[in-house]
Amino acid sequence: MENSYSFDIGLPTVPSEIVQLFLRESDLHLVAHLRGDADSASVFPLAAALRKLGKRVVCVHDVPAHLDWLIPADARENVEEVPESTTVVAVDTGNYSRLAFRGSLREKIKKLMHEHAREDEITLEEWRDVRKIDAVIDHHVSNPGYGAINWIDAKASSSSELVTALIVQLETETGQALLDEDLAWRLYTGIASDTEWFKRRAHSGSYAAACYLEERFDIDKDRIAQSLQSQSVGYFLLGATLRQSFRLENAVASAFLDAKSIEDHGVTPEEAALLIEDLERLSARVSLLFVEIKPGEIRVRLRGRDVPIIGLAKQFGGGGHTFRAGAVIHSTDEMEKLLEEATRLANHENE
Repeated sequence: MENSYSFDIGLPTVPSEIVQLFLRESDLHLVAHLRGDADSASVFPLAAALRKLGKRVVCVHDVPAHLDWLIPADARENVEEVPESTTVVAVDTGNYSRLAFRGSLREKIKKLMHEHAREDEITLEEWRDVRKIDAVIDHHVSNPGYGAINWIDAKASSSSELVTALIVQLETETGQALLDEDLAWRLYTGIASDTEWFKRRAHSGSYAAACYLEERFDIDKDRIAQSLQSQSVGYFLLGATLRQSFRLENAVASAFLDAKSIEDHGVTPEEAALLIEDLERLSARVSLLFVEIKPGEIRVRLRGRDVPIIGLAKQFGGGGHTFRAGAVIHSTDEMEKLLEEATRLANHENE
């Protein structure tokens, strides 16, 4: 390598079995999650680093339109099927059903979800009958560990910092330079996005990964910030719908965005869900944004201000982080029930 950098600088520790898997396997599919975000796009720099080691790597992702600037040219064409012979690694995906599989695997997942009232009723054996996941790299505290090898670091603020540590460790093991400026800004974007530029609670590993990338490369943070903050005109106008449905009662802020309004504004449900950030600016202890995807499917984003809401999300079949989580519900009755439980939680925590 042209430059030498110490690995012992506070980056997350990479399990040896994860390192050995990537050194050993030559044909890999890296699978991110449905309705992707900037952190799920960490599959792209990981794939690029592995290709430098001579690996054949395919990314399976669902990065939405407002983040298409994160998709490299070689990942524009998404795959429909995953061969049985390939090694499958799930990245930044807290539960199996959210893996961005397409084709027959997606249909098998839908079938299982239809047969069970809740995802947590589906056994690991049933998921593995759909498709074995060889390894999981993730930071969601609710991840049950559905891989044959699981690297789940709930202390990490993003999967991007885990991927950064992994690539650095692979450099150390192989003596080959894998990171470059293009990979570095993509990883930095994932860290910045999931920590909201370190305004959210962040572990020391998050700072260490960001500092490490900045030390080695010239990171254009202005470009990243402008790209992450850029939204469509429809998103801006949809804010009026959010405010019309807005409620602030008993320390709980909530709003509902219906599917027709989202479609009429030319906004994707993924971009619409970002309006949770507007609710988070209020003094509420718990914030809930209900985004109707279609009749009978409502995506919920939950946020807690010093109130752990992961248990609430799990109660409704969801998951995520201690203070940031999500779930999918199916009726207005469930929506009201969730609001009731959120009010109980916010006021209990306040006692």
